[in-house]
Amino acid sequence: MKTSTYTKEKAVSKATKMFVVLIVAIAALIASGLLINNPTYCDVSSVVAYEGDTLWSIAQTNCHGNSTTNMVYDIEKLNPGMSNRYLQIGETINLPMKEGK
Repeated sequence: MKTSTYTKEKAVSKATKMFVVLIVAIAALIASGLLINNPTYCDVSSVVAYEGDTLWSIAQTNCHGNSTTNMVYDIEKLNPGMSNRYLQIGETINLPMKEGK
């Protein structure tokens, strides 16, 4: 009778290697900023909200190559308490400016 060369120790070793590869891949994504949105801004500009403006429309107009969704998130971080539903006409909104823009 033939015995399998695939033993419990090899299975554990393979699982451990796969786990390490997964951890390294996640760490690389975090370091590259793809997994966690951690933008680098060197300046702040501002705009004034006009009738019909939404946080989305302002972000879309000023996203500087960033996705609109990420820009909305960044504007909200820069303007604590701001909500898309409560933009007031004449309200000043701080916008993050990416390095080199």
